[in-house]
Amino acid sequence: MNKKLYILFVLLGLIPATYLLFLTLLFGWFILLEINLSNLLDKIPILFCFSLGICGYLVLLSILRGLQKRYYKLNLMLLGFGLLGNILFVSFIGTKGAWKRVLFGEGDIVEWFVGMSPNFISLTFIIFILTKMYKEKNEK
Repeated sequence: MNKKLYILFVLLGLIPATYLLFLTLLFGWFILLEINLSNLLDKIPILFCFSLGICGYLVLLSILRGLQKRYYKLNLMLLGFGLLGNILFVSFIGTKGAWKRVLFGEGDIVEWFVGMSPNFISLTFIIFILTKMYKEKNEK
């Protein structure tokens, strides 16, 4: 893939992910300030989803430099964590009808793009890395 196209492709997911990271850190901070023993169990799943999302962001940031063969497994794991964080957040913490908005793009298209673009890019890289690993394994 052309280097400029590769960077543009990663940035297509990284720019919206940066906005989501800012929101995650902002709301995560407020959640941490509100934690007490009575609501601790309610806040742990949210913080867990936020942590997984941050892992996904960090790997998108590292992928911007280029994919290195020695980091394929780590990248796969962190990309999977990011996707898992999104799935868990939408499933358990999202408002009623969140999956309908995610799957069918109901509502504001910009909001949908910001939420889904990093996930599409992550899924594309997961497929790409798995394909490369499979080809390398079969060549040996």
